[in-house]
Parts: sequence; structure tokens; C-alpha cells
Amino acid sequence: MTESEKKDTLTEPFVITDLRNGIGNILLEILDGLFFANSLSKLTGKAYRYYALLTPRVLYGHQIAYTEEHHSMPHPLKLSEIYPNITFINQAPSNTLNINLERLIDISLLAYHPNNTRINITVNNLMNLLAELGSNMEILPCLRYDVSIVDYVKRKFNTTNSLGIHLRLFQIGDYMRAKYPSVAWYNKAVQHVISQKGNPQRIYVVSGVSSAQSNSIATFVELILMLQSNYPLSEIIVVDKEPYYVDLVILNLCSNLVITNTTFSLASALLTLNEQRLVVYPDLLDANHFQPITLPGFHLLPTEKYIQY
Repeated sequence: MTESEKKDTLTEPFVITDLRNGIGNILLEILDGLFFANSLSKLTGKAYRYYALLTPRVLYGHQIAYTEEHHSMPHPLKLSEIYPNITFINQAPSNTLNINLERLIDISLLAYHPNNTRINITVNNLMNLLAELGSNMEILPCLRYDVSIVDYVKRKFNTTNSLGIHLRLFQIGDYMRAKYPSVAWYNKAVQHVISQKGNPQRIYVVSGVSSAQSNSIATFVELILMLQSNYPLSEIIVVDKEPYYVDLVILNLCSNLVITNTTFSLASALLTLNEQRLVVYPDLLDANHFQPITLPGFHLLPTEKYIQY
């Protein structure tokens, strides 16, 4: 019997979530799946296993290789090397029940479905679902990185007493178009963090593009000049030419965060929930349909002006 045939004859209770689109969405879809499996295990007393389904859009889509120029999806086969605690599959078992789960309350309905041992959850309304997850620390157990990745980050970057800043530079051929925070908003966000947590020794700026490209973008140049001028007590460090998962680990390990309204930013905050950490995020809800985050340590900072890409 092949591994594929063994997978097709599974009788254990399990949850599957489809992985689609970019890496930010994929990370949140995995977090949802882990949460669902954990919740169903508690509701039913059965041990639900979680599988992440690599859809054709991920397997054969346009974002399949990491380049120095900008963040893009790693090859799907590399995901299992980066996240060893996740089981990735490229085909759902036969007779799997397909359910579009848009409300967290629907989990209790799934628990008593006669076919609940084979459930494929397609998360169509991801942001609304995350809003309901918001105040629930049971989003853990979380993703675990391969230990070599974490060791690499700790050797190369000192995140003690640090502030991580994530901004998205959509001028680099990104397929997303929306409203995003201005440099003035980032300045206010850093001021808010300092007022609550004191001056950071280091400020890490993560944009997902190489410095050679980002230095030609007005938004990036303006941000760096603002940080250097206004926060001379902090060392400003631009994270350059690193794979997306290294950028994520850096943001995960930073003492406090300033994030933008993208799924990559949100994942960087959710992957390590820390009640002692302050996470400042913008209110551009109409742009990406984000809902307010009610987790401990998250602070919504309104935007007066924004950048339209």
C-alpha cells in the first residue's frame, strides 16, 4: 500500500484547511486549522489531527520561489522543512466533507456531524473568523519553526530590548493594492511604544525587499530618515536579503511590534502571543477588512493619512 493510499484510508478524526494565496494567508490558515483541531478535540474527547492541504494555487501558482527582490512563496516542498510540526498533503482523503466555515460558533456543529472524522474546512472569510479568534488565547498550539532557523536568527540578530517594524512596499510588483499607513503614522506608533515600554536598544525594519531596491523607494527612505532623526538612542537595523521565515522569526522575537494591515504582519504578531509585548496596528479596516484585535497587548492606533497603492 502506498503512502497516498494509506492517507486515503484514514479513519482517525482530522481537520484539513486549504492553503491558498500568499504566505501571510497561508500562515493564518494553518493557525486556524490548529485552532479548529484543538477545539474539536476538547469538544468531543477525540484526538483530532490537523493536515494542511496544498491547493493547486499554491502548488502551481505564480508565487513559488523566494527571490532577493521581494517576498514570495517558498516552494511548497520547503514548507515541511520550515514548519516541522505541520503535516502537509496535496490531496484530500476521499469522502471528505467540504465545509465553508465562516463563523467560529460553527465548530460546535462540526463536532456532532456524523462524518466528523473527515472534515475539510475551507476558510473563505478569513478576516471575520480571525476577529472571533481574537480574544481567545487558544489559538495556540502555534507553528514551530525548524530549530536551525531560530538558531540562525538568534546568532545573527540581537532582539533583546528591541522594536520590530514591518512595512509593506507595494511598488515592488506586489499584486495587492490598498491603503497603507504613512510614515507619519509609523512615527506616532513608535512614540506610543516608547511611551509605554521605554526606548528600544534596537529597531529592526522589515520590508521583505533588499536594501538595494528599497533605497530607491521614497516611502522606505522617508521612514529610515525619520527613525534616524527622531530616535538617535536606538540602533536602526534594516533586515536585508533574508527569506520570509527569517523575517518572521525576527519579528516574533522582538520585544514589541509595529505592524501594518497585511496578513504577513498579523501572522508575525500571532505566531508568538506574549501578553507582555505591545503590538501597535493601524485602523485601515476598510482596506483589507481587518476587524479589531482584542488579544492582550494589541493596540489600535488610528491613521489620519494613508498611502494609496
